[in-house]
Amino acid sequence: MKRHRSKNYQGCWWIDSKDPLGRKDRIYYCRYRIDGKPIDAKHGRRSDGKTWDTCKSYRRSLIDRREISTQEQRAKTKATILARTAHTLATIFKAYGLIEGKGSLVHSKQPSWKTSRSIYTVHLVPRFGEDKDLTTISHEDFNEFKEYLLTVRKPQTVKHILRLLKSLCGMVGNKLMGAYNTEAQFPTVKNQTTEDLTPAQLERLKEVLNSHPNRILSDMLMFVMTTGCRQGECLRLTQSDVDFRRKTIRLLDRKSSGGKDNDITIDMSTATEKILRRRIKDNMKMKGANKYIFPGKEGQKRFDSKRARAIMNTAGIQTSFRPCHGLRHWYANQLADAGVPIHVVCRMLGHASITTTERYFKARAETTVSAANIISNIMEM
Repeated sequence: MKRHRSKNYQGCWWIDSKDPLGRKDRIYYCRYRIDGKPIDAKHGRRSDGKTWDTCKSYRRSLIDRREISTQEQRAKTKATILARTAHTLATIFKAYGLIEGKGSLVHSKQPSWKTSRSIYTVHLVPRFGEDKDLTTISHEDFNEFKEYLLTVRKPQTVKHILRLLKSLCGMVGNKLMGAYNTEAQFPTVKNQTTEDLTPAQLERLKEVLNSHPNRILSDMLMFVMTTGCRQGECLRLTQSDVDFRRKTIRLLDRKSSGGKDNDITIDMSTATEKILRRRIKDNMKMKGANKYIFPGKEGQKRFDSKRARAIMNTAGIQTSFRPCHGLRHWYANQLADAGVPIHVVCRMLGHASITTTERYFKARAETTVSAANIISNIMEM
């Protein structure tokens, strides 16, 4: 996120954000030092009445020690919990949850915490046991565990497991690698894959989508196939984002260059319009489903599309093919094969650079031969 600063308010800045209602907002921050160590403290949102002046006053109160920032409070909470906690895997993991939840397990239902809890239960406990003293885990233990995981799990999964282990050991002062760089010991992740469908798979998938009883997910997958939108963009899409008169669709918080999220508008094709009109008409028959295009239970926002996997299985699509992102890959491939310039495809997919778009291109044999014959046709050879 870009930091917006002012010469009149030294040590203060703000970043772009949005309030709970989705309106543009800004969050103010300030920097101060304790014993020479810089600390970035969050002051608050403009929608809550925070301004440059209040941020400056807050920074002064932190420097004068009249107030304690959230970061300092969490550090004290961490020190207090660890001081009275045994250094076993079970107790440190519980402390990890309390610290990350700012003193309570308020985040226990968030996806990140569910992932950590799953890693702890499935991988760490069977390997080390709940009574394992984390201060005794050595460099060799770490590497042996990594080599074992690489034989049963994908590199990205191994990386997540080792990051959690590193965090837990770091809480008790065990840096695992000593003078070594722990990051360099993590497995290299090469997940830049390109997914595609054969003509036979495509025909079978269209048959299944047109006849499947779960019309919401079926329509969402067809929407991805006609727009190339990401799963999150589909789930956030509301009826107010659709303009049938101008034939446009507004996508909120679409990723773009610099890591920022922007609201952009894309054109609506005839096939996409048909899907959206059908979806809005069907939603009117559902109780409370008058906001989101692809709603969840009782018309509320849907948070995932896990059941889409069953649709792909019915169509006989391989399990390695991701339902939404795989269809996004297929969409990019179709545009590339149709001769659409790469910079146009880049814009339609919402990529920050053409380098990212190149990963989605998979040249087929007939396309390559056709390109190679262009010069031959010009030279009449």
